[in-house]
Amino acid sequence: MVLHFDMDHWKDFQVDYPESSVGAFSIEHFTIDEFDEKRLSIIHSDGVNRDPGCGEFRRLVETSLGIGFDGANREVWMSDTRAEILEHMPFISKIPVINPERILVNGLGLGLVVHAALKSPQVRHIDVVEHNPQVIELVGPLLNGNGRVTVHHGDAYDMTWPDGTHWDMAWHDIWPTIDDENLPGMKKLRSRYRKAVDWQGFWQMKGCLKMAKIIRQLTDKTLSYETAREIVSGKLEI
Repeated sequence: MVLHFDMDHWKDFQVDYPESSVGAFSIEHFTIDEFDEKRLSIIHSDGVNRDPGCGEFRRLVETSLGIGFDGANREVWMSDTRAEILEHMPFISKIPVINPERILVNGLGLGLVVHAALKSPQVRHIDVVEHNPQVIELVGPLLNGNGRVTVHHGDAYDMTWPDGTHWDMAWHDIWPTIDDENLPGMKKLRSRYRKAVDWQGFWQMKGCLKMAKIIRQLTDKTLSYETAREIVSGKLEI
């Protein structure tokens, strides 16, 4: 069986979960219309790569007093919109190239990359590490891995494995935002799993490197704030 993973078929990697909740976390359904004003505004300001797409979607939401931006009580941790699925394509697109048998995923979220990996019959087992027990209870039972998925409650930086444990691929996605401060953690994980994994990838590593370069140039006063905003929005490249 030959699998094709490309950016034109992002809907193939959406999840099909019912609405449900555990503790502070819930899975919600929502719709984006083709001509939704917010969608069109995102495309205009951030470029087509940030287009969330249109149709039916799911999102993982945490509800807690003052948890979100500007003191809001809700924080969306992940969704299966087009833009977010494309953020995981560096991993998904490698699956039919590497044909892995064993995969490590640090960070469960909605389980998008787990579902994508399970589409490959070559994959025999996926280890998922998630630090939040409520996310595990909510999303874990929905993975439908037929015994091919094990979800571990633990910390990606400190998780211990039996001697000789090896994976063909690893995808690290434990950061809530794109930030240059994520880079030391990425470096630590790469070093930690260097001998145990053949190929490693990191969510939005390019975005974090871009942020680090922007901040460095702003500090050196070789970049204006106006230009920096256009770079962050995707209108300019550096």
